[in-house]
Amino acid sequence: MIGLAQEISLKNLLGMELSIPVYQRPYKWTTEHTEALLNDIYKAMNERENIPYVMGTIIASNNLNTGKYEIVDGQQRLTTLSILLYVLKCEFSNGLLNQEYRHVASKKNIIDNAAHISNWLYKKNIDEDGYLTWIKYLSEKLYFVLVIPRSMDDAFVFFDSQNSKGKRLEDYDLLKASHLRCIPKETGDLTAIRCSQQWEKLDKKNVLLYLLHNLWGRTRTISRKDPTEVQIKREFKAIDSLSKEFSLNNYIQPPLFSGWNINTIRGELIYITKAKCTINGNGSISILSFGQEWMPFQITKTIESGELFFLFTEKYYNLYDLLFQSKNNDRIFRNLYVLLSEFNNTGIGFLLEAFEASLIFYFDKFGDNSKLDEVAMWLEHVLFYKRLEMYSLRYNTVNNHLLSVNPFEVIDLSSSPLHVIDKLMDISEKLYQKNNVLGFNLAKGIRRDYYKSFYGDKGFYRKIDVGKHPRLFNAKNMLIKLDNI
Repeated sequence: MIGLAQEISLKNLLGMELSIPVYQRPYKWTTEHTEALLNDIYKAMNERENIPYVMGTIIASNNLNTGKYEIVDGQQRLTTLSILLYVLKCEFSNGLLNQEYRHVASKKNIIDNAAHISNWLYKKNIDEDGYLTWIKYLSEKLYFVLVIPRSMDDAFVFFDSQNSKGKRLEDYDLLKASHLRCIPKETGDLTAIRCSQQWEKLDKKNVLLYLLHNLWGRTRTISRKDPTEVQIKREFKAIDSLSKEFSLNNYIQPPLFSGWNINTIRGELIYITKAKCTINGNGSISILSFGQEWMPFQITKTIESGELFFLFTEKYYNLYDLLFQSKNNDRIFRNLYVLLSEFNNTGIGFLLEAFEASLIFYFDKFGDNSKLDEVAMWLEHVLFYKRLEMYSLRYNTVNNHLLSVNPFEVIDLSSSPLHVIDKLMDISEKLYQKNNVLGFNLAKGIRRDYYKSFYGDKGFYRKIDVGKHPRLFNAKNMLIKLDNI
C-alpha cells in the first residue's frame, strides 16, 4: 500500500489503524463546514444513489514505531464523518472514535457539530429508519483517494503541492510537524504535546511566522552573505539526532560565565559564574535561577531536531518579547525602537526588522551590559543611513544594504561590545562621508520627517545625552549641523 494511491471506501478507511498526530491543528470545523458536508452528501444520495461518490484525497503516513497511519491531510473531514456515523448509531469499526482530542476548541466543536447534525437530520425528516439508508450509503458508496507516501517528507511535499481547498498549511506548520515527529516517544507523548501547545500559543500571537522568516531566518542568511529569499522549511530543517542528551561543542556553551582568569602561581584556570550554581556529585552543574536565556543556542548555528527546535523557538521569542514588547522598559534602546515603530513607512519597516534582528543577536551574545544602548544607537546610525540617502526603499535595496554592512557578521566576529562599536563606527565613517551627507535631500517627504524626528530641535538625539558617547556624538553632530532642511 505504501507509495501508492488507491480508492478506498469510508468503511475500510475508518477500519484502518488511524491516528491524529500531535502536530495536527485542533479540530476546527464549525457547524457551517459540517452543514456544507451534509448537503453535499444529501445531494449525491438523491441525484446518483448507485454511483460511488469520491470526496477527495486523504494523505496518511505510516508510523513504524506505533504501527498506525497518521493523518497528514483529511483530519477535519474524517472527524466530522465519524461524528455523523456516531449520531447515526453506526456500529462498524471506527478507530477515530477512540482518538483523544485534548484541545479545548476540538472538544467544543465536536459537541457543537454532533448537536447540529442531529438537528439537521431532524429538519430533513430523517428518522432512525432513514439512518440505516445513510449508513449503507456512507459505508458502500462514499470513497476517498488514499495516498500513503514512502516517507513523512514525501507526505508533506505531496500535501503542499496538491492542497488547494480549505485552509492551506503554512511552511511553519510543516516545520512544526517535522520536528514533532523527531521527539522520542514517551508515555502519553508529554514532551510532544507540551511543544505543540507552546507553538500554538505563539501562533495565536500572530508573531511566529514574522520571527521565523523576517528575524531569525534573515539573521541566518545575511550572516552567511546569502542574498536569496528566506525559506524557513530549509533554514530550520529537522535533522534527526541519535543522541539521548542535548550535545554541546567547544564553541557553543551555556552563558554561565561572565569572565575568566589564570592564576599562574597556583596553575589554576578560573571562571566567574553569572548565576548561583550547584556542583552535583556526578560532576554536573545545576543553575539555580533558570530561564530560557540560559539555554546554549545561537541563532546562526544549526539546530538539532525535535524538542531542541521548540526550545530554540521559546528562547528567542522570549528575548524578542523582553527587548521589544515589554511595557516596563524605559531604556534608551527601547525609546529608540518605539520612535522607529511609529513611522508608517514601508522602507522604515524593512529597516526596523533588521534593527530588531541585529539587537536580538547582540543581546543574545553579550547580554544586557552597559553598552547595549550605545550599540542600539550605532545600529540605527548604520542601518537607517539608507532612509536618509534614498527617497524610495524597496526590500531588495534594504537587503543589499544589509549584505554590505552585515551587522550580524560584525557581532558574530566580535569578542566584546567594544569591538562591535569599533566596527560599526568604521562602517559609519565609510557611509557618512561628507559629500554623501551634503547630498541628502531632506527638504520633504519621509526623509524630512525622519530627520526632524531624530535630529530636529526636539529630535531624539537632541533630547538624550549623546555626549556620554563621544564617538557617537561626533558621528551624529555631522547630521545635526545640516542646514538644508
